[in-house]
Formats: sequence, C-alpha cells, structure tokens
Amino acid sequence: MSQTQALLETLTLQGIDLWVDGEQLRYRGPKNALTPTHLDQLKAYKTSLLDSLVTTTYRATWEQQSAWDAYQGTSPKTTHHVAFAAQLHGPLDEGAFQRAWQTLVQRHTTLRTTYQVAPAAGQGNGNGQHNPTLLATIHGGQALIVTRLEAQHWRVEELDAQLALQQARPFDLTQGPLLRVTFFARAADKQVLLVTAPRITLDDASLARLLDEFGQLYVAAQNGAAPTWRASEGRRLKQAGPDELGQQVDSGHGDHDDDDGPNQRCCRHRLCRIHHGGRGCGSGRSIWRTPH
Repeated sequence: MSQTQALLETLTLQGIDLWVDGEQLRYRGPKNALTPTHLDQLKAYKTSLLDSLVTTTYRATWEQQSAWDAYQGTSPKTTHHVAFAAQLHGPLDEGAFQRAWQTLVQRHTTLRTTYQVAPAAGQGNGNGQHNPTLLATIHGGQALIVTRLEAQHWRVEELDAQLALQQARPFDLTQGPLLRVTFFARAADKQVLLVTAPRITLDDASLARLLDEFGQLYVAAQNGAAPTWRASEGRRLKQAGPDELGQQVDSGHGDHDDDDGPNQRCCRHRLCRIHHGGRGCGSGRSIWRTPH
C-alpha cells in the first residue's frame, strides 16, 4: 500500500473528509481531529492526494459490459446481487461502524465506480446510428450512507421479509457508491446487518474479503489507529466476470447456536451470504460479536 493510500485511510477512519476543489485540496472533520502532524502530511503528499482524489472515466471492460447488459435484463435483480447478513452481538459503536465502511469505499475503487452509456463516435451500425459505449467512472470520493432501521418490535417473520425486500432493491448503476449497508436495530446489544452490492461491483469472494477488512477497520476506528494489513489484503477487489453472473455459490454451512429464527445455519465466513431468490436470511446467517 502506498503512503498516500495509508494516509487517506487513517484520515477517513478519524472522520476527516478530503476532496478536490479545482486545484485545491479541501478537508473537513470533527473539531481537533486534524492534528499538526496530519497538516504536515497533507502538505507533503498534496500532489499525490490530488491525483488519488480526481475523477477519471474510461471505456468499460468486457466483463463490466456483460454485467451491465445482464442487469438491464428482465430477470430478478437479486440474481445479479451479492449479499451477506449477520447478527451483531454486543454494543455497536455507530460512529466507528460508519467510518469503517466509508474507509472501505475510499480504499477500493470498484466501490466508487459508476456506469453510463454514451454514443461511441465512429462505430456506426450501418443505419446511420452508433452502437452505445459503456463508460465507467471512478470517483475520487463518494459518501456512503449507512441506513439504520428500528426493528426492536419486529417478529422474526417481519425481519426476514424486510431483509428480503432490502436485498432485492435495485441499484442505479449510474449513481454510487454501488454498495448498500443496512442494519436493523433489535436491541441495545443486538443488531442484524445486511450488506448488498451488484455483481458489476463485487463477486462473492471479494464481498467475503471486504467483510474481513471491515472487521479490522471497525476495531481500528474504535481505537483511532490505522489497521495493520496482511500482504494478501493489499490486492484489488475482483469484480464479477460474465460466467459468475446470476450463479449461486454454496457457502458451506455448519451448525451454530443462533436463537433468532428457525432453520438458521452459519457460514465459514464472518458473515453468511443471503441466497438468491428472495428467501430472506433464513437460509444462512451467522453471529459476529462486536469488539468492545
């Protein structure tokens, strides 16, 4: 990881936002969060930070084009989503929770990439028209809104229905971030988390790794320190290829002691994927205890 990226992650974890205004680097954050050391680092890395935060557009790859075309089809949108759900046991630090997810958006360009169709000059189809070209835009920075839903008095059936509904909500691929994080507050020390993304953004393996990174970032955000990444965690997240679109991957479940609904099973990952088909989280949900 570059020193510039490490600085961006550290600042984001502490609630400090950076953005580009013309040729100037702007910032905002909580009072006293930006220390003299941070200011010195911003001056030292200003040029590379400006390069990192600039918005760039390129012609979408074949894999991205295939995922886009599939998403515009008539099949249920859940077919083209990846999603995980988990029960969070223990007090939740919502500020650290938000900052950890925002850091992931800043960390991975795929979460800040949106798509739009533009006419491709010089690629006529013989009828005086041009074949559309899909453009991918990597945004320098995008704010992720974590949604909290009050579910203290919901029955299990109501919760499962809402999980299925939220997971099935379509994404506007022209607007980002293309990641949706929702948590259902069940009690002061018990929440249910749902994370959803379109397959043009993430595949199953990348979502699992994203969740592992979130666990480390959440602890780091609570402690006010940058995480220490393993070498394997410096890799770019993989987007879904055309052969993966619409497929279900069994995540290999085992037993656990969950008591919040019938027929619950746990996955080998920290969070269990919700299976496609709108069946809610009854077919796979795990327990994750919040560090405190």
